Amino acid sequence: MIRVLYVDDDPLLLETGRLYLQKFGNFTVDTAESVAKALKKLGEGPYDAIISDYQMPVMDGLSFLKHLRGSRNSIPFILFTGKGREEVVIEALNNGADYYLQKGGQPKAQYTELIHKVKLAVEKRQAENNLRRSHRQIKDMLDHLPDPTFAIDRDGVVIAWNRAQVALTGHSSEEMIGKGEGLYTLAIYGERRPMLVDAILDEELPVNEYYSNVIRDQDTITAETRIKTVHGNKILWGKASPLYDETGNIIGAIQTVRDITRIKKAEMELVNSKQMLSDIIDFLPDATFAIDKRGVVIAWNHAIEEMTSIKKQEIIGKGDYIYSIPFYGETRPVLIDLLYKDWEEISYQYDYVREQDGHLVAEVFSPRMYDGRGAWLWGITAPLKDADGKINGAIQSIRDITERKKSETDLLRSNEELAAAYEELSGSYEEISASMEEVKAQKAQIEQSEARFRSLIEHVPDGIVIVRNDTISYANPAVCEMLMYDPEGGLTGRLVSSIVDPPSLSRVIFQISSAKTLQGSYIEENFLRADGRAIPVEVSAFTCPGQEEEDVIVVIRNITRKYSINS
Repeated sequence: MIRVLYVDDDPLLLETGRLYLQKFGNFTVDTAESVAKALKKLGEGPYDAIISDYQMPVMDGLSFLKHLRGSRNSIPFILFTGKGREEVVIEALNNGADYYLQKGGQPKAQYTELIHKVKLAVEKRQAENNLRRSHRQIKDMLDHLPDPTFAIDRDGVVIAWNRAQVALTGHSSEEMIGKGEGLYTLAIYGERRPMLVDAILDEELPVNEYYSNVIRDQDTITAETRIKTVHGNKILWGKASPLYDETGNIIGAIQTVRDITRIKKAEMELVNSKQMLSDIIDFLPDATFAIDKRGVVIAWNHAIEEMTSIKKQEIIGKGDYIYSIPFYGETRPVLIDLLYKDWEEISYQYDYVREQDGHLVAEVFSPRMYDGRGAWLWGITAPLKDADGKINGAIQSIRDITERKKSETDLLRSNEELAAAYEELSGSYEEISASMEEVKAQKAQIEQSEARFRSLIEHVPDGIVIVRNDTISYANPAVCEMLMYDPEGGLTGRLVSSIVDPPSLSRVIFQISSAKTLQGSYIEENFLRADGRAIPVEVSAFTCPGQEEEDVIVVIRNITRKYSINS
């Protein structure tokens, strides 16, 4: 219900107007016989509109209006008076009156028009306040975004410049808003050059000359670029989208900028570490291959290429026991599969199988080797474990021992004395032991490389967790410290939902479940510390190459400092 303050020095008109407005306008009406009384009532409570007579003693309606507007009071004001001089109307409207209505004529028509004017003025002011509030909210939202963000109109004039952008460039919003002619590119890059917002407004701009990894997704553009600063080279990621009016016409563009230098550096270090592990396996002297828990080949070194004449490009990524074909001419379980199968299921296929320190060692004759000539093979296999000690794959090394087996056979067939035969067998045993020591040394090299890889994860400043089926299977020290959990298993086994602020949970779960398709994307959400306090973080997720499909690596960066700077 609209609450109206009606001011007039004529008590009879005041009462008549009050009754009519309340009955037919459904208004709540308070009256005042002077401006002084009206000002007192305004100080006692809020009103939605004022109806004021013009000619009153001490202070007239026009002076009343000027007083209100001078005190920054924008309440709707309708001048309702018997004086109809044109100069009064003009002055009233120039000083902020919403409407002017002259007394006289039929009371019903007069008050009906007055009711209409009051409603129009109130609706107009509410719309203006809502628009102003909306603009304020949009500015506040932009200012609280952690990433530097700005917007331009179709003429290239800056219309928004948030706090993070101020921190990035050192240029305040007062300096930038309202400025054009590419000033925003000077502020960010130190030179005039096309930016993603410009490409939104002009598709012909040569963006690819300045940006890499340019992706156009419907009306959005994302890309990366390198810049030189006094602190060295930086890699910036940007995202730009158009701004539309209510009819769907493009009226400008908005762009977000993010410094991803550290992320790119960490990615490169991870790639280099993986390549190092791959190189170590590739240059092992024994034929070696590895599979994941699904039985898919993930490594096939140079030595096994020479042994089988099968290139790694032909077999990596394939499963269904395809690695057995070069040795047996068919797909079947082999020694490496004993780690997952029942011992009795395939151990009968080997002349010799034993377990030693968690490794399986076996010997078998392979009739398919060397174009059907066959060969005796010695093999050793071991599990591949993740940081939690869970088996997620296996590795096997193979050695051609045909010559050794031939020697053993010749020795068994000879009629040499028992002592000589025993001596030869002892020598064979020592040779086997020496081979085992050699394999152990090779395994130590692999473990050393794996230790370096684990050290990388455990010493990066960002939090890293591995998520399997919505459960945390691994958490590095950085994330435990960030969320105030015991680094010795304080997060392991917990559901992801237990560390994510409920309003952020659906977006974080989507980011994790969509890791394959959203690789390289980041969201800013709130996570929960052990004490229940929420902290702002930047979250990205990607799948683990060579790991189980349900394993997802989640990188969590504490961006509290960004929020503190922006506050």
